[in-house]
Amino acid sequence: MKKILALCFLTLLSTLNGCAPKKIDIYTNVWRYSIESTFTSKSGSKAFKIWSYSRNTAYALELAKRNAVHGVIFKGIPASADGRVPGQMALLRGSTSESQNQEYFNNFFANGGSYLKFVTQASDEAPDLVRINKKEFKVGILVIVNYDLLRNQLEQDGIIRKLGL
Repeated sequence: MKKILALCFLTLLSTLNGCAPKKIDIYTNVWRYSIESTFTSKSGSKAFKIWSYSRNTAYALELAKRNAVHGVIFKGIPASADGRVPGQMALLRGSTSESQNQEYFNNFFANGGSYLKFVTQASDEAPDLVRINKKEFKVGILVIVNYDLLRNQLEQDGIIRKLGL
């Protein structure tokens, strides 16, 4: 009888654990990142370094990709400090645009969401790590965002207006 109860208890625990939100979702409830222009990229893509804040460096790559696409859509890319790399304005310029399309962006940035088809890691080098405090790291990763493809997708989905209209 004790074995059956123990088995039922373990089954219940594993079920509850599977329903818990993924840790990566916890980090993106509040978007914390910074963008640093580092080099120019080929036409149609934007290459830059994304600095994400994370308690766990294992989530850094996934978090950086998500933050990079979010930055292109909502913040834009600043010009480099030396002026060699020009900046790029955000695709959505209104502060209410994200809240108006909340459901769309929740699905877009979900785990394994469609944001992944617009971003790649620029190199296989180890990310830059800066320890902020005992529990948090600032992780810098070079990424490439396919800007033109992302813009076309947002236009097709009715999130932004087409150019020239």
